[in-house]
Amino acid sequence: MRIFRNAMVFTTLFAVAACVTVNIYFPTQKVDQAAEKIVDQVYGIEQPDSEAPETKDDSSSLSRMFEVVADCFGPTAAYAQDATTVSNPAIRELKNQIAANHQQLKPYYDAGAVKIGTDGMLTIANTSGLSVAQQAELKRLVRADNSARNSLYSEVAKALGIAQSEVGKVKDIFAKHWRDKAPAAWLQ
Repeated sequence: MRIFRNAMVFTTLFAVAACVTVNIYFPTQKVDQAAEKIVDQVYGIEQPDSEAPETKDDSSSLSRMFEVVADCFGPTAAYAQDATTVSNPAIRELKNQIAANHQQLKPYYDAGAVKIGTDGMLTIANTSGLSVAQQAELKRLVRADNSARNSLYSEVAKALGIAQSEVGKVKDIFAKHWRDKAPAAWLQ
Protein backbone atom coordinates (compact mmCIF):
# COMPACT_ATOMS: atom_id res chain seq x y z
CA MET A 1 0.00 0.00 0.00
CA ARG A 2 2.85 2.37 0.84
CA ILE A 3 4.50 1.81 -2.58
CA PHE A 4 1.20 2.49 -4.31
CA ARG A 5 0.72 5.75 -2.34
CA ASN A 6 4.28 6.89 -3.14
CA ALA A 7 3.74 6.07 -6.81
CA MET A 8 0.51 8.10 -6.81
CA VAL A 9 2.24 11.08 -5.15
CA PHE A 10 5.11 10.91 -7.64
CA THR A 11 2.70 10.64 -10.59
CA THR A 12 0.66 13.60 -9.33
CA LEU A 13 3.76 15.75 -8.83
CA PHE A 14 5.03 14.79 -12.28
CA ALA A 15 1.68 15.69 -13.88
CA VAL A 16 1.62 19.06 -12.10
CA ALA A 17 5.21 19.79 -13.15
CA ALA A 18 4.38 18.87 -16.75
CA CYS A 19 1.50 21.33 -16.73
CA VAL A 20 3.67 24.28 -15.72
CA THR A 21 6.74 23.43 -17.79
CA VAL A 22 7.43 26.09 -20.38
CA ASN A 23 9.97 25.62 -23.11
CA ILE A 24 11.29 28.90 -24.45
CA TYR A 25 13.12 28.47 -27.70
CA PHE A 26 14.82 30.57 -30.32
CA PRO A 27 12.53 30.87 -33.39
CA THR A 28 15.16 29.72 -35.88
CA GLN A 29 12.65 28.94 -38.62
CA LYS A 30 11.03 32.39 -38.48
CA VAL A 31 14.41 34.14 -38.55
CA ASP A 32 15.54 31.88 -41.40
CA GLN A 33 12.41 32.69 -43.43
CA ALA A 34 12.82 36.42 -42.79
CA ALA A 35 16.52 36.31 -43.70
CA GLU A 36 15.87 34.41 -46.90
CA LYS A 37 13.14 36.82 -47.98
CA ILE A 38 15.16 39.94 -47.16
CA VAL A 39 18.38 38.69 -48.78
CA ASP A 40 16.46 37.64 -51.90
CA GLN A 41 14.92 41.12 -52.12
CA VAL A 42 18.28 42.86 -51.63
CA TYR A 43 19.97 40.65 -54.24
CA GLY A 44 17.02 40.97 -56.62
CA ILE A 45 16.26 37.26 -56.62
CA GLU A 46 12.74 36.50 -57.80
CA GLN A 47 10.44 34.98 -55.22
CA PRO A 48 7.28 33.01 -55.88
CA ASP A 49 4.15 35.15 -55.66
CA SER A 50 2.66 32.97 -52.98
CA GLU A 51 3.43 29.73 -51.36
CA ALA A 52 1.12 26.80 -51.89
CA PRO A 53 -1.22 26.44 -48.94
CA GLU A 54 -0.49 23.55 -46.68
CA THR A 55 -2.83 20.65 -47.06
CA LYS A 56 -3.41 18.60 -44.01
CA ASP A 57 -3.98 14.88 -44.25
CA ASP A 58 -7.00 14.16 -42.08
CA SER A 59 -6.83 10.44 -42.82
CA SER A 60 -5.23 9.62 -39.48
CA SER A 61 -7.68 10.50 -36.74
CA LEU A 62 -5.58 8.49 -34.30
CA SER A 63 -2.55 10.73 -34.82
CA ARG A 64 -4.79 13.80 -34.42
CA MET A 65 -6.08 12.36 -31.15
CA PHE A 66 -2.50 11.98 -29.89
CA GLU A 67 -1.80 15.61 -30.85
CA VAL A 68 -4.82 16.77 -28.83
CA VAL A 69 -3.79 14.69 -25.81
CA ALA A 70 -0.22 15.96 -26.05
CA ASP A 71 -1.48 19.55 -26.28
CA CYS A 72 -3.58 19.07 -23.16
CA PHE A 73 -1.11 17.22 -20.98
CA GLY A 74 2.30 17.84 -22.45
CA PRO A 75 4.53 20.83 -21.86
CA THR A 76 3.65 23.91 -23.82
CA ALA A 77 6.10 25.98 -25.80
CA ALA A 78 6.30 29.70 -25.28
CA TYR A 79 6.91 31.25 -28.66
CA ALA A 80 8.85 34.49 -28.88
CA GLN A 81 6.07 35.84 -31.07
CA ASP A 82 3.81 34.13 -33.53
CA ALA A 83 4.48 36.47 -36.42
CA THR A 84 3.73 35.33 -39.93
CA THR A 85 5.85 38.04 -41.46
CA VAL A 86 8.73 39.99 -40.08
CA SER A 87 8.20 43.49 -41.32
CA ASN A 88 7.71 46.90 -39.84
CA PRO A 89 8.66 50.40 -41.05
CA ALA A 90 12.16 50.19 -39.55
CA ILE A 91 12.88 46.80 -41.15
CA ARG A 92 11.57 47.95 -44.53
CA GLU A 93 13.68 51.12 -44.36
CA LEU A 94 16.83 49.18 -43.45
CA LYS A 95 16.16 46.59 -46.18
CA ASN A 96 15.71 49.39 -48.72
CA GLN A 97 18.90 51.08 -47.53
CA ILE A 98 20.87 47.82 -47.85
CA ALA A 99 19.37 47.22 -51.30
CA ALA A 100 20.38 50.72 -52.42
CA ASN A 101 23.89 50.19 -51.02
CA HIS A 102 24.04 46.84 -52.80
CA GLN A 103 23.38 48.49 -56.16
CA GLN A 104 26.19 50.95 -55.54
CA LEU A 105 28.50 48.19 -54.23
CA LYS A 106 27.87 45.76 -57.10
CA PRO A 107 30.68 47.12 -59.32
CA TYR A 108 33.05 46.87 -56.34
CA TYR A 109 31.95 43.26 -55.73
CA ASP A 110 32.52 42.44 -59.38
CA ALA A 111 35.97 44.08 -59.30
CA GLY A 112 36.94 42.12 -56.18
CA ALA A 113 37.29 45.29 -54.10
CA VAL A 114 34.70 44.21 -51.53
CA LYS A 115 33.92 40.75 -50.14
CA ILE A 116 31.37 39.18 -47.85
CA GLY A 117 33.04 37.78 -44.75
CA THR A 118 32.08 34.59 -42.96
CA ASP A 119 30.07 36.71 -40.52
CA GLY A 120 28.01 38.16 -43.39
CA MET A 121 29.58 41.58 -43.04
CA LEU A 122 31.36 43.40 -45.85
CA THR A 123 35.12 43.86 -45.91
CA ILE A 124 37.33 45.81 -48.24
CA ALA A 125 39.52 43.31 -50.04
CA ASN A 126 41.49 45.06 -52.76
CA THR A 127 41.60 48.75 -53.59
CA SER A 128 44.29 48.62 -56.25
CA GLY A 129 43.12 50.35 -59.39
CA LEU A 130 40.68 52.57 -57.46
CA SER A 131 41.18 56.31 -57.23
CA VAL A 132 41.38 57.98 -53.85
CA ALA A 133 37.81 59.22 -54.31
CA GLN A 134 36.60 55.70 -55.18
CA GLN A 135 38.39 54.26 -52.16
CA ALA A 136 36.73 56.85 -49.91
CA GLU A 137 33.32 56.10 -51.45
CA LEU A 138 33.89 52.36 -51.01
CA LYS A 139 34.81 52.80 -47.34
CA ARG A 140 31.71 54.95 -46.79
CA LEU A 141 29.44 52.40 -48.50
CA VAL A 142 30.90 49.42 -46.61
CA ARG A 143 30.61 51.26 -43.28
CA ALA A 144 27.00 52.31 -44.03
CA ASP A 145 26.01 48.84 -45.22
CA ASN A 146 27.52 47.05 -42.22
CA SER A 147 25.82 49.51 -39.87
CA ALA A 148 22.47 48.96 -41.61
CA ARG A 149 22.93 45.17 -41.41
CA ASN A 150 23.59 45.30 -37.66
CA SER A 151 20.54 47.53 -37.18
CA LEU A 152 18.47 45.14 -39.33
CA TYR A 153 19.43 42.17 -37.15
CA SER A 154 18.40 44.08 -34.02
CA GLU A 155 15.09 45.12 -35.58
CA VAL A 156 14.30 41.57 -36.75
CA ALA A 157 15.05 40.31 -33.24
CA LYS A 158 12.82 43.00 -31.75
CA ALA A 159 9.99 42.21 -34.20
CA LEU A 160 10.12 38.53 -33.22
CA GLY A 161 10.39 39.23 -29.50
CA ILE A 162 13.94 37.87 -29.34
CA ALA A 163 16.14 39.17 -26.55
CA GLN A 164 18.89 41.53 -27.67
CA SER A 165 21.39 39.09 -26.16
CA GLU A 166 20.32 36.66 -28.93
CA VAL A 167 20.95 39.05 -31.87
CA GLY A 168 24.17 37.14 -32.61
CA LYS A 169 22.07 34.12 -33.60
CA VAL A 170 20.01 36.32 -35.94
CA LYS A 171 23.23 37.64 -37.47
CA ASP A 172 24.55 34.10 -38.00
CA ILE A 173 21.38 33.06 -39.83
CA PHE A 174 21.52 36.14 -42.05
CA ALA A 175 25.25 35.56 -42.71
CA LYS A 176 24.48 32.11 -44.07
CA HIS A 177 21.94 33.56 -46.52
CA TRP A 178 24.16 36.49 -47.57
CA ARG A 179 26.92 34.00 -48.42
CA ASP A 180 24.80 31.17 -49.86
CA LYS A 181 23.05 33.45 -52.33
CA ALA A 182 26.11 35.46 -53.38
CA PRO A 183 28.36 34.53 -56.30
CA ALA A 184 31.53 32.74 -55.15
CA ALA A 185 33.67 35.67 -56.36
CA TRP A 186 32.02 37.92 -53.74
CA LEU A 187 33.04 35.72 -50.81
CA GLN A 188 36.05 36.18 -48.61
